[in-house]
Amino acid sequence: MKLQGNVVKRNSMRFAAALLAALASFAAGPKVALAAAPQHHDQAPGFYRLKVGDLEVTALYDGTGVFDPHWLNGTKAAMDGVVKALHEDPHTLDVVDMGFLVNTGKQLILVDAGAGNWWGGGALGRLAGSLRSAGYTPEEIDIVLATHLHSDHVGGLTTQDGKRVFPNADVYVAKAESDFWLSPKIAAKASKDAQPFFESAQAIAAPYIKAGKWHTFSGTEPIVDGMQLVPLPGHTPGHTGYEFSSKGQTILFWGDIVHAQRVQLQQPEITAIFDVDQTAAAETRHQLLSKLAREDVLIAGPHASSFPGVGRLRKEGSGYIWVPVVFTDQWDNNSQLTPTQKIDRVTRLLTGRSVRTVRIFADGDYVVAQIDYNFGGPKVGFDIFRFDGDKIIEHWDNLEDKCAAPNLSGRTQLDGPTTVTDLDKTGANKLLMKSYFDVVVLGGQRDKVAQYRSADSFHQHNCDGEDNKSGFQTKTGIFAKPGFVFKYTKVHKFLGQGNFVLVISEGLFDAKPTALYDLYRIENGKQVEHWDVLETIPPTDQWKNANGKF
Repeated sequence: MKLQGNVVKRNSMRFAAALLAALASFAAGPKVALAAAPQHHDQAPGFYRLKVGDLEVTALYDGTGVFDPHWLNGTKAAMDGVVKALHEDPHTLDVVDMGFLVNTGKQLILVDAGAGNWWGGGALGRLAGSLRSAGYTPEEIDIVLATHLHSDHVGGLTTQDGKRVFPNADVYVAKAESDFWLSPKIAAKASKDAQPFFESAQAIAAPYIKAGKWHTFSGTEPIVDGMQLVPLPGHTPGHTGYEFSSKGQTILFWGDIVHAQRVQLQQPEITAIFDVDQTAAAETRHQLLSKLAREDVLIAGPHASSFPGVGRLRKEGSGYIWVPVVFTDQWDNNSQLTPTQKIDRVTRLLTGRSVRTVRIFADGDYVVAQIDYNFGGPKVGFDIFRFDGDKIIEHWDNLEDKCAAPNLSGRTQLDGPTTVTDLDKTGANKLLMKSYFDVVVLGGQRDKVAQYRSADSFHQHNCDGEDNKSGFQTKTGIFAKPGFVFKYTKVHKFLGQGNFVLVISEGLFDAKPTALYDLYRIENGKQVEHWDVLETIPPTDQWKNANGKF
């Protein structure tokens, strides 16, 4: 391999020398005028596809505008900060508006329909054209799910002369939302500034109501298989998100949780004048952002600082940052790399870095590696990498020192089988471990252990462990310390492939906050082997970043 590299290098040098000679002769020759290339004054079509499980989700561009800073409400200090941010970056409040198409394979479902000609002064209203560019027609849409009835979200449903843009679609909206905006009595009592919102909502809804295509929901009744209604109160009376799930992957269409993304993610307490209930809107935003930042959920937002408005949240200080999806020219992000290709990529990444990969497996977007470290002293650990398409975009690890000697059963922290088998049992084995943690570890029903674990061939690999005993049964080493506290408080993830399942949890070990990584090998529906790595979680003021341990 090294010889080949040298040959390539030498060939490159020869090529460079020849190229320089050719350029020199060209420069010395007569000056030849190159033909001017015509400029192309068009742009790429306004759609972007990605895969969520078996769902095809397409973001549909509706237009770009600027959010007026006077539409934001906050403390004087907060608003002074917005003014300062605008001075430093005039694009701080730039907003891209969009809707989203979900193709389930059986139905075409549009989530919000853009502004049409009802809002935006001509800057918006491109969604129907983006839909056609994406290969669909308005006549093909089966269902429209409206997050709420502001005209920048539903104006695209109806033309100004009262014609349905999606003639075959059934429109669904929360009953509280429909009852509010379509009520003549409530409209009559509304302020002058609010009157246009009522007028547009009623005109937009009218042709669908007349055609029997307008439907409301008041609870969690199913509308589409694999979709859950997510009430998001505050912005409007019936403001609703729609959460679609497929094959363990989830995407939430969150409506107007944020309007000015770069401002409200950093300062969730800032509201918009369009929020009917400012306090409730801020509280809903606080709760939802905190939840989503802890979970691996894709978010689709109709108002974003860039197209396609799909990404994830990460905690940063007192606010949040938006992590957009990685652009790819292939709509099927998750099929770009096979599990084997992801494992190969991680293996190459780790090679030659004073580490030895002992076990490695893939689960969806994740690759898990159990590692023998040789820097900063001998250690063992787990590294987890998350892929988006063909890029590694996130990493977690958990490390502990190597044991001074094998445990009471003669086992080390790394020995034992390493081959991934029983790929057809991946799902069953993950469910087994979830049930075990729900019932035994978190539920405290120790008498149920035999349902999950081999009674006479359970190999234990931690320092103070002993075969056929769990950590709760061990009475040696640190476990013998008076007042010793060992407790699991929360499970964050189950990652597995075939016969291996890693459980990522947090809890207390020796009464200290601890990240607990437990790897199990499953055979014939029972746990037969266990490795673990426990690392104390330092106080937050000692963290190197705000991403957290989980």
